[in-house]
Amino acid sequence: SPASRGKWGEMQLRNVVEKAGMLPYCDFSEQQTVALEEARVRPDMTVNLPGERCVFVDAKAPIDAMQSALDEADDVARRALVKQHARALRDHIDALARRGYQTAKGSAEFVVMFVAGEAFLSSACNEDPALIDYALEKGVLVSGPLALISLLRTFAMGWQAVRQEENAKRIATIGRVLYERTLKFTEHFSEIRRHLERTVNAYNGAVSSYET
Repeated sequence: SPASRGKWGEMQLRNVVEKAGMLPYCDFSEQQTVALEEARVRPDMTVNLPGERCVFVDAKAPIDAMQSALDEADDVARRALVKQHARALRDHIDALARRGYQTAKGSAEFVVMFVAGEAFLSSACNEDPALIDYALEKGVLVSGPLALISLLRTFAMGWQAVRQEENAKRIATIGRVLYERTLKFTEHFSEIRRHLERTVNAYNGAVSSYET
């Protein structure tokens, strides 16, 4: 059923995010509603990026016609269904472009259209070779699981660099505090030395006075 296919697509998306090691930085549709210039929408996933930026992902790409094509024995009918599948993906690209995810605060200049199987995407591209370029012109990045894993791992490297920078700043702060406390510690030792000198001088004076 369409609902089952939608759930399967969302599950594939979550698996991709887990494989890319980006689960801590991705909010799924049950967590976030996004306010755009003219409406409020709920993407299937929001990928959080450093600098309070984000990328929205839509995982509900249509695959009904392609599934029917896989079950079709007649070559002519199968080819027609594959054409229909490619057309459906192009229509979905248009629909995503019209939603205007890119107008949301902090959004990247593109929205990711996730196709949950490489076969569904490659079949559409074989039938419509200009599909990817057409989508990019509309601000839509069409991605299968492998490409999305690569994209998310690139984002993960960005987060790793941010964490390293934060660690370096924290180390610098701790080092400065340690330096200041060491200075204070040496001041106390200098004060002890002065007091010891006065004590020794007073003792020697007392002994000298007694002996005299």
